[in-house]
Amino acid sequence: MFPILTHKTQVEHVTVLMQILAIDMTIRNACITGDLTTAEQLLTQEIDVDANSCTSYANRSFVMARQLDWDRALHDANKVSTLAPPHGVPLNDDRVIVC
Repeated sequence: MFPILTHKTQVEHVTVLMQILAIDMTIRNACITGDLTTAEQLLTQEIDVDANSCTSYANRSFVMARQLDWDRALHDANKVSTLAPPHGVPLNDDRVIVC
């Protein structure tokens, strides 16, 4: 059973999700135009700089799924769940669903 969340808690969770799913404009534009190879390369560069970036892994997982590369999409999605979430809000606490 899901606990009932206050409006403030709901807003906090939505804010965290928006931060997790935030994306650089260049990467966003590459996704919109269908240049998924470029989006993947840019996200990989972000991960190379910060291997603990939940956002980069989550976004690259999305790009991999759009390319129908399910194994790599799942790998990146699993990586997100193992990293420390921002602001101390658990990603898998039965209240917040990332994807």
